[in-house]
Amino acid sequence: MAMMFCDYCGNALSTKWKYCPYCGKKIKGEPDIFDVLFRDGVTGFSIRITSANGEKPHTRMNRYGAVRVPVKEPEENEKVQFIPQKVLEPEGKAQMVGHHMLIRVKLPGVKEKDVDVRKLEESVEIKAYREHEAYFKQFQVPHDARIISKHMEGDELVVEVG
Repeated sequence: MAMMFCDYCGNALSTKWKYCPYCGKKIKGEPDIFDVLFRDGVTGFSIRITSANGEKPHTRMNRYGAVRVPVKEPEENEKVQFIPQKVLEPEGKAQMVGHHMLIRVKLPGVKEKDVDVRKLEESVEIKAYREHEAYFKQFQVPHDARIISKHMEGDELVVEVG
């Protein structure tokens, strides 16, 4: 019986075998399906379409394989994003005014440009930053609600949702 050695673990093998019984590495034969799918230089993309609660469908495209990503050099005057030392939950209240919801959140020392308001599936998320602190607050809203307006009144953020 002819013998050879596994390139991976060095154990003696029979030429009839396709896999090393010691380490499981492929020895010979047709290329494995995983070798074909994940070989170097393979590129492609996948498309995912999701829709929920009768809303407009969301499409997402992902690329895989050898994709070159441009490197963005930071500009000298660009603000460096910090990781806040403390995350606080600010005081806030929501009240219905007609068919609209009025959300008021106290954000002392926060500028309007440092406030991020996002509509999620069934909530409104408010993030605000100042010096080494961050504020985070979430309010439940109907799934079909939209952000109508947002503005600062002194140290208070006012968000109208309808």
